[in-house]
Amino acid sequence: MAITLPPISRRRFLSASVAASAAWIAGCSHQGRSERAVDPNRFALLSDTHINADKSNVHSKVRVWDNFAQVSREVLDLSPQPSAVLMSGDCVFLEGRSQDYATLVKAAAPFRRAGIPVHMAMGNHDRRDNYWKAFPPDPARQAELGDRHVLLVSSPYANFFLLDGLLVNNKTPGLLGPEQLAWLAKSLDAHADKPAILVLHHQLDEMKKSDGLVDTQAVLDVIVPRKQVKAYVYGHTHVWRHTQRDGIHLINLPATAWIFDAKQPNGWTDLILRPDGAAFTLHALDPKHSKHGQEFDVVWRI
Repeated sequence: MAITLPPISRRRFLSASVAASAAWIAGCSHQGRSERAVDPNRFALLSDTHINADKSNVHSKVRVWDNFAQVSREVLDLSPQPSAVLMSGDCVFLEGRSQDYATLVKAAAPFRRAGIPVHMAMGNHDRRDNYWKAFPPDPARQAELGDRHVLLVSSPYANFFLLDGLLVNNKTPGLLGPEQLAWLAKSLDAHADKPAILVLHHQLDEMKKSDGLVDTQAVLDVIVPRKQVKAYVYGHTHVWRHTQRDGIHLINLPATAWIFDAKQPNGWTDLILRPDGAAFTLHALDPKHSKHGQEFDVVWRI
């Protein structure tokens, strides 16, 4: 089942089920768009937005609604504009209440009015049942994965696989599980013609007591031998970082909401794809932050 807020106007949002995988392929037509041009290979990446039903809520000295509003203004000022916004989980506050999701819909409205679809992955502070109380039911819920949310977003230079690592709400570790990993393997094999970028909430973590994916080795067993997998984009740690594992680029997105370490930025990431790689550029909410504008320019493994 897909988690997508489609455009309200100006762009037509096309989504069709992938028969072989029961995922959704999400795309868009740029005809009838606003005056500003659209780059089909540009995406705005957000993580750990933690929207609260109360717009005045302050957590860890951060008013999360204001942070999201600043990000939306900055993204909408881009020229050309991105073809979509991808959110890597912890979309709402700590307990994932239905009223938090209702406020998230309001927060995302500027993107949707501009014709930009918003695609979301599940984090450990999200809740699937409450999500569906605020969002319209999806007529294409896939029985293959039960209540897990997965999404395939296609662009000219890459396919994005949004995955669901939610294990227990408001508990730190995550899990993809054997059914979702089987779906991922099958879907990657069916779409091996383009680079694949995984977008999910939790980090790979092989520690015995993990606060990331507890089935990290099983995930690696699926993605490492499939050379079309080029990048693994995640949040959860509220850190901006780039590392590699077996040639796969690991991009840790900064939190849009609060930070754990005062040296870290909060903000969002501007992704521009090219045939042989991509550029991930940090937009810190504080333009004076030392990492504001830092770019991770990566080349895909062969």
